[in-house]
Amino acid sequence: MTLRVVTEGSMEARLITRILKPILGDAVRVFSADCGPADPASLARTFLGDGWPVALVLHTKTLRSEKIRRLRGFYERMLTPIDSSDAWRVVFIKPRLELLLFHDPEVLRLLVGRVPTQEEMERARTRPRKVLAEMLGIPRESLASELERRLEGVDLSRLATHPQLQKILDFHAQLEAEAISP
Repeated sequence: MTLRVVTEGSMEARLITRILKPILGDAVRVFSADCGPADPASLARTFLGDGWPVALVLHTKTLRSEKIRRLRGFYERMLTPIDSSDAWRVVFIKPRLELLLFHDPEVLRLLVGRVPTQEEMERARTRPRKVLAEMLGIPRESLASELERRLEGVDLSRLATHPQLQKILDFHAQLEAEAISP
């Protein structure tokens, strides 16, 4: 049984792959839906329709509980008609997926060459892309390509202890225990 993980963008897909593949190996495949907010749900619906279990991993772009609640409701309504909720999960990273890199200062040290200051850690809670770009001394537009280059050879599996990623691992373990497969 292979879990399909769907993300909003290619950078997000690369990060999730680098974190989960060392742990789950061939039991996970990560896919990117780069063309807007409805596309990740559409891709997830396609996989569900084909009988694959899906984890839809999205960034909220906000920390506001009410907006996140509405987003969750939207995506759950999008997926519920296809299959029971036993076959899918929606996982939100607040506010953006790059925040995962700040979960372990050692990973940032390997990527940036130093550990973040306390002030950078605080600011990263709401603006992780901006803080990462500043730490790297590059424009935000160059962040994806620079991270791609720097991620090579860095073990990100230790970031799987992040509570939101733990939800994906728990979902996978549940699927394995229940032997749900296409």
